[in-house]
Amino acid sequence: MLEAIKEIGSVILKNGDSELLKGLTTEIEKSQNQQYIIAADIDTKSFKINFEIEELKDNSSIRYLWVGNCASSSFQWRVTTDKIEYLYSQCLPSLYERLNEGELKEKIKKILDNDIVSFSNNIGKRYRYVWDLAKMGIDKSFDVQELENNFKDQNNIEKKLNTQVTKIIVSYIKNKFNLGKGDEISLYTLKIDGKFVCDDKDYIDLILKEKISEIFENSADGICSCCGNKEKVIFDTKRFRFKYYNTNKISFSSYLTGKFDKNYNVCFNCYKDIMLGEVYIQNNLSTRIGGLPLYIIPGFIFSLNIDKDYLDNWSKYINYNVNTAASFSDIKDFEREIGRYINFESKSNNYILNLLFYRKNQQEFKVLKLIKDIPPTRVKEMIYATNKTKELGKRLLDDSKLWSIDLNKIYYLIPQRKSGVDLLEYSKLLEIYDSIFSRRPISRQFLIDKFVELIGIYIFGKYNLYNINNPGERPEDKDRGIIQSLLQANLLMHYLSILGNLKGGEAMDVNALDISQEHKEYINEMGYNEQQAAMFLFGCLISNVANAQYNEGHKNKPILDKLIYQGMNINKIMRLTTEVFEKLKQYKILSFNEGLFAQMKNLLDKNLNYWKLTDRENVFYILSGYSYNTYKILKSGKKENNKEVILNEQQ
Repeated sequence: MLEAIKEIGSVILKNGDSELLKGLTTEIEKSQNQQYIIAADIDTKSFKINFEIEELKDNSSIRYLWVGNCASSSFQWRVTTDKIEYLYSQCLPSLYERLNEGELKEKIKKILDNDIVSFSNNIGKRYRYVWDLAKMGIDKSFDVQELENNFKDQNNIEKKLNTQVTKIIVSYIKNKFNLGKGDEISLYTLKIDGKFVCDDKDYIDLILKEKISEIFENSADGICSCCGNKEKVIFDTKRFRFKYYNTNKISFSSYLTGKFDKNYNVCFNCYKDIMLGEVYIQNNLSTRIGGLPLYIIPGFIFSLNIDKDYLDNWSKYINYNVNTAASFSDIKDFEREIGRYINFESKSNNYILNLLFYRKNQQEFKVLKLIKDIPPTRVKEMIYATNKTKELGKRLLDDSKLWSIDLNKIYYLIPQRKSGVDLLEYSKLLEIYDSIFSRRPISRQFLIDKFVELIGIYIFGKYNLYNINNPGERPEDKDRGIIQSLLQANLLMHYLSILGNLKGGEAMDVNALDISQEHKEYINEMGYNEQQAAMFLFGCLISNVANAQYNEGHKNKPILDKLIYQGMNINKIMRLTTEVFEKLKQYKILSFNEGLFAQMKNLLDKNLNYWKLTDRENVFYILSGYSYNTYKILKSGKKENNKEVILNEQQ
């Protein structure tokens, strides 16, 4: 994977080292709200400050050299930041200490001597300095000593002081430019005497020194693990954005020495390539599947002589393919859009894809899963499998985007426990994705267990503990969630069968069944055997009883309380068939269901002595029949309490 990232960086550097500075910048996260950049211009004669505002543009991160903040353990000296507290406190003193003698350093010295005041020595050096807002014309009543006295007997005095100063400055800026509640200030940058500090050569040299040159000051002779050349190399990859191997535990180091010089060595040129490649991937080949962020890392199989423009278009092509597999829209739209990238279609055998799923929390980057060596043709197979499944859903059910089974749909069908917004049990879900991309078999039993677990989440309302959206609080909402999920679960297994990930058993001959053509077609397309079909038809009968109960005012459908959602053995199911038969008579719908009941009972009795389905499989296929039949009732236009229930199509 590291070699693939290096190759991308080397393409960018063909334009010269000037691209390095652009490549080091970080893309600003986009928001639905209006975003702005604020420039704080300090005059070294009057020591007044003037704020300027600009709307965020696509090139803003490059224009203002936004390379991220320094590590949280370091003093913040970068003049373009997303935190105003860094700019008015740590930035100028820290930058002054780093700069070589020159015009910029002299100007900062004038500001420090005349416009920066300090809190008491009881406060740590990091938070000791702050702009004098009274001298600068922001707040005439501002008195730093008075502010300090207000908090001196409290804990976390530094944090409280800076919170108060931040509040004053941000309020001043928002009032000055009439910014509303929805408007966001994404970045702050510094000007001195009308000139952007980020444009100053001395400042740019500091950025480059910190990012690359400084790292190689203590390099040693060795063999570069990327290019194989004998060069000055380092093994410190901590400043890379992606985590390639564990450097926090001594047990991972060479001979338990705490050094990693035998793990991976990188020369100066390869180091630059990798840094550029990482930034490019982060800015151009980043996407999400469900709630999981990932990077798409393409790797060349054969050398390819391309330039930056070609790389940019090729990245859009790759991104479009993967995003379509993740969230399918329409096959005609896909084929029309892919026509724009016809030049890349002929080169699909010249590269492979690597998918790096990760979690990022402040400065921590954790790799969740790396799916390697995916041929581009596999992504196309997934797109066409989604389309075939959607067409099947259209034929069996109706024309709805609900039946486009893609990677995002799978995310919401495999329940994973979560804490806040972070998944705790992502490993099983990522194993499924890995198996799909890698053409490995997936356990049908595992899927059914997860589907039954999913139904339990709807039944008991435990949405806050899982990656499952709450459909609503009404009984009808819960029922809708179950119906939608079970129909999608069956189509997911069909989708996986098309892709060769799910091997099915021997399907029954539906011509032997005396049931409606619609039921026959569904059983046949889903590939049910006799035992699965028996449970499916039993679920259809339960659906008809539940519908009758609902029409009589029982919104909770009492018949569903007879099901044990954790699993039911065949003996419990045999007893339940008797109850269902009595309910069909009670609600005077036996005459409409007598043939269906007879066919179900015949299959059940025929297979009773060698029943192979597990307790959870029994429940899954019963609920599959319930969901199918109930959906057909609703979509046929039948009214329940004078309201037609329509499933929502958000998931």
